Parts: sequence; structure tokens; C-alpha cells
Amino acid sequence: MSSARTNPGADHGIYPGDAIAAEMHAARLPSEPRQFEFWFAYKNGRNAALNAAANDIKSRNGALTGPDIDRLHEAKVDDVDAKLRIRHRSQRLADVVSRRHMPQ
Repeated sequence: MSSARTNPGADHGIYPGDAIAAEMHAARLPSEPRQFEFWFAYKNGRNAALNAAANDIKSRNGALTGPDIDRLHEAKVDDVDAKLRIRHRSQRLADVVSRRHMPQ
């Protein structure tokens, strides 16, 4: 049995969510879900438009502020979520239509 399983207090490494929360706290940024969601999206790097816009602000101002993050979230994170929801709903609708028009 590994020592991690037998020692409940063993350090299993830093989880991304814990690291993000610690960074937000250290930077004195608001601890709100939108702020956390922004940082999670930024850190995973899958939203190139978000990262480019955030990096541009960071290079000009040295850091992101709470209002910067709110604007970026609204412009880049919410937009991606909306597109994913629309794509998912469109696919469900296409599936329903194709089932109705399949020969029996």
C-alpha cells in the first residue's frame, strides 16, 4: 500500500483549483465564481482569444484587475460557453429531426 493511502494528511500535490484560489487571494482579487472561472479558463490555455487578450492587458498594465477580469469573462468566457450550449442544442435538434425522417 502506498504511503499516500495510509497517510490521510499526505500532500498529493497542488490541484489547479487550489493554486488558482491561492493566487487570487495573494493578488487580492475578488473570490467570486466568475473570477475563478476566468482564471481556470486562462490557466488551461484552451481559449486562445482569452489568453491573448489577458496577456495583452498584463503586458500593458503589469497585472489584471478585478474589472479587467470581469470584462474578459463577459467577452471571452461567456461567449465560448454560449457557443458550446448552442452547438449542443443544435446537435440534439438535428438528432431529433433525423430520427423523425428515418425510413421505417
